[in-house]
Amino acid sequence: SESESESASESESESESESVSEDESEEESESESEESEEESEFASEEESEGETESESEEEVIEAVAEEDSEDESEEETESESEEEVIEAVAEEEIEEESEDAPEPTASPTTSPTDEPDSPVIENQADPAEIIAENMVPVPPAPKPTSKPKKTTKASSIDCSDLSEDERADAIREQLSAITDLAVMDNDMSPQGRAYDWITYFDPAQLCPGGKNEHLLNQRYILATLYFSTRGDEWFTCYMSDPNCEMNSISVSEFRPVVGGVGGAQGSKAWLSGDEAGSECNWFGVDCNAGIYVQNLELPNNGLAGRLPNEITALPKLDILGLEENQLIGPIPSGWKDGLYRVRLQDNILSGPMPVFPPSMLSIELGNNRLSGPIGTAVTNLPNLKKLNLQENRFTGPIPASLGALTQIKEIRLHGNKFGGAVPGDVCVLRMHNFDFKKLSVDCKEVQCECCVPECPWNGR
Repeated sequence: SESESESASESESESESESVSEDESEEESESESEESEEESEFASEEESEGETESESEEEVIEAVAEEDSEDESEEETESESEEEVIEAVAEEEIEEESEDAPEPTASPTTSPTDEPDSPVIENQADPAEIIAENMVPVPPAPKPTSKPKKTTKASSIDCSDLSEDERADAIREQLSAITDLAVMDNDMSPQGRAYDWITYFDPAQLCPGGKNEHLLNQRYILATLYFSTRGDEWFTCYMSDPNCEMNSISVSEFRPVVGGVGGAQGSKAWLSGDEAGSECNWFGVDCNAGIYVQNLELPNNGLAGRLPNEITALPKLDILGLEENQLIGPIPSGWKDGLYRVRLQDNILSGPMPVFPPSMLSIELGNNRLSGPIGTAVTNLPNLKKLNLQENRFTGPIPASLGALTQIKEIRLHGNKFGGAVPGDVCVLRMHNFDFKKLSVDCKEVQCECCVPECPWNGR
């Protein structure tokens, strides 16, 4: 704008004073120099602005590059952190596997110049061994680095990795196959007391699952019988009985032995022993080579109470002899096949005639308060030789199914409330089976043509 004003003034001066040529030439030269200076300044300003813009662009590019590098470094850091976490988890899993696996022979951690028998290396106690040695009576808590163990299945549990509560839950889970949890969770029930004893007070401190599974089960079953029949009031070999061994020997001298079986087997107090299978040494208990309870005989020993259903879960039981006690309530059903002799006479048992397995050879239930018809309870007993039901409260007719007991030698039915007549099949069986020597009924209430000499007037 300044050059334009100057040019206008020059043109005006030219028109006004055309005669002064020298002054005009000087002014033109000055105007040209000023214009050239302005152009150069304008060009330099444009160059400086271009340089400034390029510098700004370079700074933006550098800032973006720095941000990209920072992002890359953060990604690398995150990647390294993830790798570290993965490595840590892998190391924990390896440590857990190494704890479960057998410990290899320790290799020396000293340099080759150190002595191999350095006491610092060889005599150093292994923490795992210390935990295993101190499991009794309370298992140690798991290591903080180990993951919590699931106790839904007790088939392969290592109790050294379980806390006291986890072990208790695992035992409860296993025993739920024998006892309803609602009953076991009742601390006042015999089952609840047995569970509490085997979990917290049993000297053996068995671990659920594995090879000890059946040992824990049968120890629990026997403990349930003990608490259900007032074991602390037994005549002999109750828990902590100081005279158990001496008394068990004297009792066994008067215990009947029939067919090579019977008599007191173990000689230790009940609920004693700190080893798996030590219940086989309890008074009246006998086990086979596989450490399964085979005979359970406690006659005339002050047992008072009910027979728990759990007793039928003993898988290898052959003989049950609890006669001459104060047992009450019904006789459980559901016995395992293999049981062949039951002696429960001279108690106060009540309820219906129980169902026994086909393996039975002898059933002695006389002098109780059993009632109702015997019906089909005596069917499917092809090997039965003795059936003594005398002095009870059975009613109804004598079942014809007794005629199918082809191996029978003795049937005692007197002292009940049977009516009618002895079925003809039973009399036919007695005529052809010369070993069938005893058949007793209430002769005035039951007509019997083959009850000779028991009912001579009916046999005429």
